[in-house]
Amino acid sequence: MKNITIHTGFLFVLLLSLNNICFSQETSVETSIVNTQIQQLVDDLLTNVPDENIGVAVLSFETTEGRTEARDLGEAAAILINQNLISVPNISVVEREKLEDIIEEIGLSQTGLTSDEIEVGNILNVQYLIAGAVADLGNRFLLAARIINVETGNILQSASVEIPSNSFLSISSELVMIKKYPITAAFRSMIFPGWGQFYNDKPRKGSIILGSELLMAASTISSYILYKQSKDAYDRSTQRDVASDNYSEMEKYAQINWVSLGVMGGIWLVAIVDSYIDARNQIKQFR
Repeated sequence: MKNITIHTGFLFVLLLSLNNICFSQETSVETSIVNTQIQQLVDDLLTNVPDENIGVAVLSFETTEGRTEARDLGEAAAILINQNLISVPNISVVEREKLEDIIEEIGLSQTGLTSDEIEVGNILNVQYLIAGAVADLGNRFLLAARIINVETGNILQSASVEIPSNSFLSISSELVMIKKYPITAAFRSMIFPGWGQFYNDKPRKGSIILGSELLMAASTISSYILYKQSKDAYDRSTQRDVASDNYSEMEKYAQINWVSLGVMGGIWLVAIVDSYIDARNQIKQFR
């Protein structure tokens, strides 16, 4: 049993180490994928823009119906395009905070395009507005954008790109606070401990909970196997001393088994409660 515990503990530590390495590398790859697609989208939008000094404001993109965690990606799309436009020569980009203040002041929505929003372009003294929408296609997101001439209201150019869902969701969670739903988080942890923490963008916590649950599951299974072996040996014993030793072993493994089961249940409950509370706290911050 001691050797099994040592080996299981070693595997647990190794699992956490590999998770941290893989998560870091995966994030770097996802960032590269998203940035490449956003760069392509911006290049396509600017195809017909005059080569002169201009001002541009990027509105938050509309979002279509889809998974709950994808409902707030419109702001992330606007931020990514804003960041990309900053490096383009001859283009002056309106800061997001300034744009949001003006939108809030005149009581408009940032999404869509109306004559009032054209007025926003005039207030900001920009020549062009960029608007668009994010559509959830399952394993990928479609970003469809258009650049509008503020003076005429005409669409100068339209463009679209597709970005893998995991990549866009991962990068977006670092840019904006995506609203989480407590019931969804708790339900996921109820089905699989740690899943709710990953949903709440807490991968380290999720890994610890998942790893701990797997460790206790291994302890439960191994102690049950050793219990059965001790019981069989006890049933076959013909000498009192040997039978007594086998019975003691059987009792020891039975206790370990019950403790492991109890700890598994405790981790399961902690995972559910923690994911629910964490999601509720994020909602308060979101508001």
